[in-house]
Amino acid sequence: MVATIRNTAKVLVTDHVKGVALAHKNLVGPWKKAEDKPEFDVEIEMGSGEIIGLVIHKGTEAEDASLSVWQLLDRGTRIRYMKLSKDWVSKTAVGRTSSGAGAGHTLGLDFKNPDGGIAKREFAKNIGKESKSSADSSVEIGYKKGFKQAFR
Repeated sequence: MVATIRNTAKVLVTDHVKGVALAHKNLVGPWKKAEDKPEFDVEIEMGSGEIIGLVIHKGTEAEDASLSVWQLLDRGTRIRYMKLSKDWVSKTAVGRTSSGAGAGHTLGLDFKNPDGGIAKREFAKNIGKESKSSADSSVEIGYKKGFKQAFR
C-alpha cells in the first residue's frame, strides 16, 4: 500500500525533474559551439519519507581542468579579459532562463586591460525558482493519486 503511494509520487516527481532538465537543455539550445553546451542527467533518489530529484550538470575532463562557458556565466566573474566586438549582445541575461540569438564576436584576450566581470546568471537557481510550485504540486498530486489507488 505504502509502496503504491510512493511509486505513484515518484513517477510524477521524475516527470517533473525531466522537465527541469529540459529547461536546462533549452537554455543552451541556441549556443553554437558544441563544446560550450553542457549535458544534463536526471537522478531520482528515494529515502524514507522523501523523494529527491536531481538535475546533474555532466562535466567533462576539460571542464574539470578549467572553467567552461556554462560555469563562467553561471558563477560570474569579477573581471573579464576577453575583448568583445562593439556589436556584442549576450545570448543570456541575469534572471532569465532562456537564451536569445546574441550578436557580435570575441576579439581575443587582453590581460593588460581587463574589463568589468560577467554578472552571475545563476541558471539552476532561476530555473529552480520557476519550477518550485509545479514541483510541490507534482508531489502532492502524486501522493493523492497513490493514496486513491491504494485505498480503492
